[in-house]
Amino acid sequence: MIVERKQRRRQKRQERPEETLRTTVLAYLSEALPPTAFFCVFPMKAGGLFHGLKMRELGVRPGFPNLLVLYGGRAFCIELKTDAQLLEPSQRDCYAALQDARVPIVVARSLGDVQHFLCVDCALPMRSQRSAA
Repeated sequence: MIVERKQRRRQKRQERPEETLRTTVLAYLSEALPPTAFFCVFPMKAGGLFHGLKMRELGVRPGFPNLLVLYGGRAFCIELKTDAQLLEPSQRDCYAALQDARVPIVVARSLGDVQHFLCVDCALPMRSQRSAA
């Protein structure tokens, strides 16, 4: 019974395309961003109701993008979504506020989307141009 549960958990983990995308993007940013750039992931969803309440108590804004890149005194926000995922209302509200603050933001559905946003739209100087895996 316990072995069966562990096998189901492993299968569920392997079937999560958003985790695969996040891992691919983080590996790319680690090797491609200039040394003076900084990036951080905000994993808001994992943890349930009590985790969400605690995060709100600490000042975390609902809907904030899950990836922040800082370079040259500027902030760049990236929300990683799979093809099937849509933005939640709190995310739309947060994105509107970020756009009002003139912070570049994108919803990326692939590594290519992230590369285009950072290299073309934001003109960040990248150390390498790894192809989309």
